[in-house]
Amino acid sequence: MSFLYERITREHDGGIEYRRPAKGALINHLENIIHSTKYSLIGFDGYIIPKDILEVTLLLFCREYDEEQLKNNSTEERAKALFDELKVELDFDLACEFAKQLNCNIACVFTPYDYPKNNVEVKEQNILLLPQINNKRTVKKQNVDEFREFLKDHKKRYSRKPVTFIPTKLEYYLANVADTEWKIAFPGDADGILMDEDYNVQAILEYKSDTQGNILKEEAIKKYEADSTRFNVLDDFCKLLNVPLIVIFWSDTHSNAKITIRNSLKGIENSLPIIKSNDYYSCADKIYNVLIDLNGNMGKLNLL
Repeated sequence: MSFLYERITREHDGGIEYRRPAKGALINHLENIIHSTKYSLIGFDGYIIPKDILEVTLLLFCREYDEEQLKNNSTEERAKALFDELKVELDFDLACEFAKQLNCNIACVFTPYDYPKNNVEVKEQNILLLPQINNKRTVKKQNVDEFREFLKDHKKRYSRKPVTFIPTKLEYYLANVADTEWKIAFPGDADGILMDEDYNVQAILEYKSDTQGNILKEEAIKKYEADSTRFNVLDDFCKLLNVPLIVIFWSDTHSNAKITIRNSLKGIENSLPIIKSNDYYSCADKIYNVLIDLNGNMGKLNLL
């Protein structure tokens, strides 16, 4: 029996359009390859790096759940059931090892599906927050404003980027206030932290998927200027870890891919030749070989 909903990007402006998961077949296969080797990979639904302070203050996982199935459970029982299911989905020991390196906590955020539905629900304490699950299993109930203060206490940067497609209604609500306001939104995610067998971080992976059939050779980080805050924070994350940012551009309209390597310390980047394949599986194999070749023969930051 599953309580958690799959983390799928969807529309929250009254529409019912569901987008494919950001990872999809290609990235899922790539991650399976990585997990079958001496390397490991962990992603987070959010992470906080304060402005002008090079440190991570919090790592987050955020999921919606089926409230009806747990309506007769206490708060503690509900939180335990949800966390136990989440642990099966991800490598929690690896997440804890990474948090230990950063000297920060991991927070788990669970909300009923589509919470908050309106401005009345915003005030209801329907958020189950496990604020430092890597250290102790305490649980708090919060409403939206209280959770926003929790993010603020961890020095979350202010932002002004409205969103339409995003995995949870909580993230949507936090991001979409009046255009004239700066607000504390849910922090951006980290698609993949690539580590070796000794848990040394080798690179941060960022996946950019195209569903419109755009020309692959024209894909570039600069195309996402509207998401500049996200890439600024990713830059800071790479500087903190002293590793490159590797952006993998892929599409569900073909089985080719493009890799761009960014040296955040120098502020320069370079794109490799387009990887051409007949299917996602062979493309994922080729991407993995490129990643390992970069790591093994060129070092972490001597890439450009």
